[in-house]
Amino acid sequence: MDWEDLLDAAGLKTAEDRQAAQREAERLTQLKLHRLKGRPHIVLKIEVPLESEAWLHAQFGSQTGAEAQQAALAVVERFAAQTHPLLPEAWSALLSRLKAEFTLPHAVEPFRWREANRVEELLKLLFDLTARE
Repeated sequence: MDWEDLLDAAGLKTAEDRQAAQREAERLTQLKLHRLKGRPHIVLKIEVPLESEAWLHAQFGSQTGAEAQQAALAVVERFAAQTHPLLPEAWSALLSRLKAEFTLPHAVEPFRWREANRVEELLKLLFDLTARE
């Protein structure tokens, strides 16, 4: 990301605030600063390397894509272990498809692999509604 755009988006207007942001960024070994050749005190861009993805997510309390995918697959596996009392073949087919798509990972609307809690709520609701006689 462009360094100046980032500072502007953060509302850092004064030279003092911008220098403080640069010092902070320089202390964070998880970030990579791209500097102007011959003028190393000028930052052009800031990069979050792929290997820093887990660190970045931890800063914001979010999950990496791999973690979200595993959580959604775990939900599907739990529901796949249940036998549907009225529609066992359809239930098994749905969960097999979800597992295959989430492994890629692809969403199968309204089931989104990045939202494991929603997948769980929807599967529970679907199971409960279709299991009624």
